[in-house]
Amino acid sequence: AFRGIIETNDNIESYRFLSTFRTGRGYRYYPFDDSYLLSANYELPVAYPDFYIRAILGITRIRINAFYDYSEGRTTDFVQVQRSLGTELIFDLRLLRAFNMDLKFEFTYLLDPFEDRGPLIFNLGVNYFELLN
Repeated sequence: AFRGIIETNDNIESYRFLSTFRTGRGYRYYPFDDSYLLSANYELPVAYPDFYIRAILGITRIRINAFYDYSEGRTTDFVQVQRSLGTELIFDLRLLRAFNMDLKFEFTYLLDPFEDRGPLIFNLGVNYFELLN
């Protein structure tokens, strides 16, 4: 899957609207005047274990996602390129047979590291949560 996002912010003194722009994975958000993101993902299902621990928690699918993100942020006097690649191990979970969740282990390699961060990043999080109908 391919995705592209463009965001332009107009500064009125020091006020900004809340941004939903997502930078390249592994990078921190910075409020640029202009932001661009191109992302490529390839997701592959690995297994469908359909394993339940009583009626409390179930693992319905395990998948791997490989990605490459290219983003660029611009201000009047600064341009920052953010490139990253990596993989995600995603477990599709069902909680209490009523809620879907994606538990994600993300391994990211930053091609343009900056600040105090090293080039390898590990993230763990719940990506998606909804009530089933």
